[in-house]
Amino acid sequence: MDLLRTSTVSGLRGISQIFLAENALAGALILAGMAASGWKLALLAAVGCAVQSLLAAALRLDGVDHGLMGFNGALVGAAAAAAGAPVGTGLALTAAGAAAVIPVHLAIARVPRIPVATAPFCLVAGLLYGPLAARWEPGPLTSSAVVGEGLARGFLGGFAEVVLADGALAGVLILAALCVAGWEIGAFAALGSAAGLAVSMILHPSVEAVSTGLHNYSAVLIAIAAAIVLWPRAAWPVRVGGALAGVALTVVIQWAMSGLPVPTYTWPFVLSLWIMAAAKAAIPARAAS
Repeated sequence: MDLLRTSTVSGLRGISQIFLAENALAGALILAGMAASGWKLALLAAVGCAVQSLLAAALRLDGVDHGLMGFNGALVGAAAAAAGAPVGTGLALTAAGAAAVIPVHLAIARVPRIPVATAPFCLVAGLLYGPLAARWEPGPLTSSAVVGEGLARGFLGGFAEVVLADGALAGVLILAALCVAGWEIGAFAALGSAAGLAVSMILHPSVEAVSTGLHNYSAVLIAIAAAIVLWPRAAWPVRVGGALAGVALTVVIQWAMSGLPVPTYTWPFVLSLWIMAAAKAAIPARAAS
């Protein structure tokens, strides 16, 4: 019973680590948000998280208890569901992908001052689902051309689309989860979604286009990362400024990637995080020289 409880808590922490949090209750709420979007999405995400966590535990890798060896597997499972894969095929690909993200994670972790983040998911899911996407039919996304409704949906969709979910209810539950994980995480996530939506309106001057949340979900992650991971103890102007700079960079990268024949996933967040982490490391070195 204790082993089951420990495994469940670690798995839910893994779900929360998608948003750079470590909180089992937040993970449960995020999973509930995914279930509100579709049961298959939640199922495959849970399976992916469990497979990666169990394999990492068997290999005695660090970070399993904190959920650090579960979130990329969860996203691989979510991507299978979002791509429209049948359940059986989705389960097989999720298990394979969740196993594959482990060596990718370990390889990226060897690079100095480069956070692993969701890069293993992006690499593995792109290879798994990119060539197969034409075989399946993903579900339609909710959207609205009405200004007020469209902007509200876009704001909430920014949280939902991080885990490839769709719909306002999913967004509400995930935002609630982030507030449970910590008020600062919730606040910076909200700032990221709102600012990302604003910048997206410049690049995509259509309320209906931004109402899906597809253009500001990476902004949610980079805002959290800038304030909570890169500059957690800095003064508030630095944290807010870093978050906003990251949001602008992320949205522009996502816009630039839109024409590439590869799934975007959370690459804009990953690339922005790597650029900002490298800049943070370089600034003190230059000041000292």
